[in-house]
Amino acid sequence: MRLLFLAFALLLIFYTTNAQTRFGLKGGIGASYIKSDNNKLRDFDKARTSGFFGATLEMFANKRFSIQPEVGYAHEVATETYYGSLLTLGYIQLPVLLKYTMPINSVSFYLGPQVNFLTKATLKLNGQSSNIKDDVAQTDFGVVAGIGYVGQKTPISFDIRAYQGLINVFKDEFEDGTRSRNVVISATLGYVWGSSKK
Repeated sequence: MRLLFLAFALLLIFYTTNAQTRFGLKGGIGASYIKSDNNKLRDFDKARTSGFFGATLEMFANKRFSIQPEVGYAHEVATETYYGSLLTLGYIQLPVLLKYTMPINSVSFYLGPQVNFLTKATLKLNGQSSNIKDDVAQTDFGVVAGIGYVGQKTPISFDIRAYQGLINVFKDEFEDGTRSRNVVISATLGYVWGSSKK
């Protein structure tokens, strides 16, 4: 694991020193839910509006391709329909995106892995909230894909993305065979500065 982090750090240093970079700050809203198989009490399939903010570092290999690591914080909320309980999760998100930018209109398409670190997990039922952080996996891993735009004359960014988790959200489901996955669709607005490859 240490070698993996070291290799990633060296890659960032290489790109930062050899490629043009563009920094960004962004925030937005999303709709999140958890789809669980064979357990309706864990099926938080009614999405609620949630919030997100974060920072980006886009490193250009050339004028069309770039790598964009990000760091952000997401507040995710969803409801299960059996009892009506409300689940709230907080994650620090670390995606690494491979981006392709169109040659004409500055629209980009991107895809990459994302790891999330749990910061909080609460469940609210009948007006009573309880901390269930010990029942939720501390790390979530998945894939993110989306489409973005950065203004050619104004430093404003906009993107829409979808995240699909690949591991179970609830710890006890590793044992009883029930599968649950995080799903998030979000839209963000941001401000960027720096330059891309010409």
